[in-house]
Amino acid sequence: SKSRPLTNWMLNLLLQFALGKYCLQYHITSMTQSEYKALGDDGLFAILNTCGVDEIQLFLKNFFRKCDVSDLQPFRKCGSFVRDMFSGRPGTDKFKAFVSGYSSTMTEKLKKWLSYLVVYEAFGENDIRLSFWLKYLPFATEVPYIAQSSESFIIRFSNYTVLEFTEKTMGPLYVYENAKFDKVIKWKALKLTNSRLRAELLRCEKERANRIEHRGDWQFQTASYLSGEKITQ
Repeated sequence: SKSRPLTNWMLNLLLQFALGKYCLQYHITSMTQSEYKALGDDGLFAILNTCGVDEIQLFLKNFFRKCDVSDLQPFRKCGSFVRDMFSGRPGTDKFKAFVSGYSSTMTEKLKKWLSYLVVYEAFGENDIRLSFWLKYLPFATEVPYIAQSSESFIIRFSNYTVLEFTEKTMGPLYVYENAKFDKVIKWKALKLTNSRLRAELLRCEKERANRIEHRGDWQFQTASYLSGEKITQ
């Protein structure tokens, strides 16, 4: 028989009792794609917040099996919780241990989910750059990251790396060949303050492939450049 949808009233009631929490934890390991969407980010987060690592792993196996990558984007609160409390960030020992039993498909879905989070954290809902870079996530070869000391957002493609300043500070975007970024720019982004990095990027003119200011038709200009350099292939 078809299960009844989990209403907010029912969810809040079940969360008040140990048995109710157990039932909810079991329920999220067998939900359908449509049930996850109906429950939403807030509802699912309320349940995940009661889970330990074993329950989280069981949930993720079903969540990734039932949902497409595009379905994961709205679940930002849940993704942040999983990353901050359990999986860690890609590239860390914690992340490698967390996904040790995953298939390559599951691992890639988790990375894509965490990639969405980074873009939202870098630019926020009201920054026009948010929708622009979300379109380019499928072409990224690594999970983007935010260099906290310089407040810069870094996204890497097959041959080029793009550096943007976050919503908090704004500024032009810079494009570098990967080898030059790794050798000259990366450590500066990770170690320098925002103001010092800006000065260094202006000084290191010969290292960069392009510099685009967010004026006029910057989206078309940037998209044309990325396409011309085969970044989107």
